Amino acid sequence: MAEEPKYNVLLVDRDETAGRRAVAWLREHGYVAAWVPDGEKAVNRIAAAPVGALVADWRAGRVDGMRLLAAARGRNPEACVVLVAEGADLARAGEAISAGAHDVQTRPLDLSRLDAVIRRGAVWQRRAMEHTELRRRLDERFGMGSLAGRSDAMLRVYAAVRHAGPRTEPVLIFGEPGTGRERIAEAVHQSGPRRDGPMIKVDCAALAPDIIERELFGEGGPEGTWPGRVEHADGGTLFLHHIDALSPEAQMRLLTFLRTGTAPRLGDGKRIRSDARLLSSTSLSPQELGGPKGVAPELAPMLAVLTVEAVPLRQRPEDIPLLARDLMAEHADATKTTPRELSPAALDVLQRYEWPGNVRELENVIAGMLTAARDTGAISVSEIPMRIRRAARPARGELRVPIGVPMAAIERAAIEDTMRFCDYDKPRCAVMLDIGLRTLYRKLDQYARDDRGE
Repeated sequence: MAEEPKYNVLLVDRDETAGRRAVAWLREHGYVAAWVPDGEKAVNRIAAAPVGALVADWRAGRVDGMRLLAAARGRNPEACVVLVAEGADLARAGEAISAGAHDVQTRPLDLSRLDAVIRRGAVWQRRAMEHTELRRRLDERFGMGSLAGRSDAMLRVYAAVRHAGPRTEPVLIFGEPGTGRERIAEAVHQSGPRRDGPMIKVDCAALAPDIIERELFGEGGPEGTWPGRVEHADGGTLFLHHIDALSPEAQMRLLTFLRTGTAPRLGDGKRIRSDARLLSSTSLSPQELGGPKGVAPELAPMLAVLTVEAVPLRQRPEDIPLLARDLMAEHADATKTTPRELSPAALDVLQRYEWPGNVRELENVIAGMLTAARDTGAISVSEIPMRIRRAARPARGELRVPIGVPMAAIERAAIEDTMRFCDYDKPRCAVMLDIGLRTLYRKLDQYARDDRGE
């Protein structure tokens, strides 16, 4: 009996004997499985209750596999669908994968492979459900619905936000550009008692040094008084994005404000008073913030009484499917269009890319794909920008070679990588490469002699 929690599987097969045999095998392995002989009956079962997994004969009556795929995912967007194809339908396997199928098999069913596919589908569905529940609870309890992820790294972020939210001390949010520092700041604001007060945001890097002081602390003179952002944030939160870009003069006024709760206004010198909590962000670490590239050494520790680290996306690839789904839903809301999906193969490519631009880069890539897409099906691998596909780490068992490499070198790389993949099982390697075992031995012997310089 498998240890992973199982869910219901509906099997659609014209061959009653094969169908019942597969159902029996699935039940023995812990699934709640049922068999129906045709697509019409399958549609009725799906309409009555969504299925966790659908294993369907492509030509099961008048309702074909593609329509069953749409019906299953219409009731459960995370349904794991495996189609069984033969003949001309095999040429449409890519179409099925693009539409959201997890696998396409031929007869007879490879039950071990089917079990592995359904297991992966179960893990994905469980994570999706956990993500939905987590977002609901975060919204209700901590106002952190703008953050997404269920990885260990994101759980640490949530814990840091929960700790910082109810406090009054300044918070420094640090991390690489594009990691969502502004969203973390919003979550800190929303999870504390000042959530009903204003949240005033200032991008210090976007303002010239000669106007940043006036923007923050206001200005007074004969012609009247112009209040600054510090006063506007009274009773709420002041968020200074890119705090390390703050001018030295503004840093000194901010230091005074943090020490005394007041600061001199430009022009008339009148001291302004504001009960605003300070949040700030930087790409520098807390240790670097007080150095040559940061702010004044006496200001840095006052900004970083509490800290939250924004985690790079490459360190939490398991969050990419959830982030992608949220970003696609946001795009659909903004453009008043039907939400799209990513095919499992496309998600795999996105998870193997390093994302140097982090979540912002992912957002831009997804927006570009959705804008360029011409149909309404699942986004396929071919629609991912070529630069992403080329830079993604190779999948297990995938061989990549640079352009212009001699064929002899490509052949050697293919043989040696396949040997490693097969744990150096030579007969299995020869079968996978479709060459004779004697040929494989001869090639390996030649490579050994080449390495010895013979």
